[in-house]
Amino acid sequence: MQPLAEQPAQALAKPQAAKPEAVRAAAPDPASAAKLDAAMAALGGVWIEAGQEGVFLVRNGTCTAFSGEATKVETVGGKISMAGWKAAVQDIDRSGARWTKDGKSRVWHRPESAASVECLHGAWINSEGLGCNVKGGKCTFDGVGVEVPLKLDDCALVLNGWVAE
Repeated sequence: MQPLAEQPAQALAKPQAAKPEAVRAAAPDPASAAKLDAAMAALGGVWIEAGQEGVFLVRNGTCTAFSGEATKVETVGGKISMAGWKAAVQDIDRSGARWTKDGKSRVWHRPESAASVECLHGAWINSEGLGCNVKGGKCTFDGVGVEVPLKLDDCALVLNGWVAE
């Protein structure tokens, strides 16, 4: 390494300030960031894929499929991304979402009612070991005979005050 006095003059030149237009181009656009945040918020809740091919619950940046598989939902390059599927901000609102990946697309919509989430129909055992049967948007607990309505509340499935996670 050369002593400081022997280094070429251009190495010692004062750095130039970035041009204002370059700084503005690199800075995030507050309006775009707000739209992205709104789209992420709109994704929260229960979704059904067109044709009842899948039921998904999006909550706190995670999408959990009815099968139990969980996938991170994140923002990448101004779009919402999940396992390689991407959705533009304008393709997401509280009632629907359109995803694309490798030239393929999939469409999600909100269930009209808890009864319309067909994959919930059938026999279940809750976390406390109590069996129940779900049919037509109602849950009947075994041995108790109590019928409790399954509801959709702000895009979330709710049973007797408990929110599906």
